[in-house]
Amino acid sequence: MNSMFDLVACDSKSEMEERLRASGRGLRVGIDAQSPRSFYTLALSSGVPLVIGLSLSGLGPKPSVVSFRTGERVLIGHDRSLTWVDVPSGRITAALPLEGVFYEFVELTEENVVVIHELGALKVGLDGAVSWKVPSSDVIESFRVEDGCVLELSVADSRAPLRVSLADGRQLLRS
Repeated sequence: MNSMFDLVACDSKSEMEERLRASGRGLRVGIDAQSPRSFYTLALSSGVPLVIGLSLSGLGPKPSVVSFRTGERVLIGHDRSLTWVDVPSGRITAALPLEGVFYEFVELTEENVVVIHELGALKVGLDGAVSWKVPSSDVIESFRVEDGCVLELSVADSRAPLRVSLADGRQLLRS
């Protein structure tokens, strides 16, 4: 699902902006980030070249990227947000605020990924549509995928993990 891309940390906002100017075809994501402290460029090398500048508050891990349709569409997880970019047009096609800090993607198919964030998980498509959402009672400490069918979330201060069907988001009982 991932196309070739290069995520590079910048020392400053001005360095990021200079890289965008030099690219000839750039797009900024995170313009509305509150007190941005982290700056990145994301150079996409499949099909039409595009450099995306990321201005982030620095919440959580560094940004993560997955691509759909051989690089025509990318999904970026950052801070408390998801941003979909159409690479050929160089435009943001959808954005979604998360209920907690973005952690990681779990790639499922060419059309869908599961997003793990601080307070739950959700399954999204390449168009920005949310298939299902599962909130947790507390912070997600870890997760694992069982047999490609079940997402198991370890929740802080909970004895039993939260088990979720990857197909439809139903909460499952422990087998």
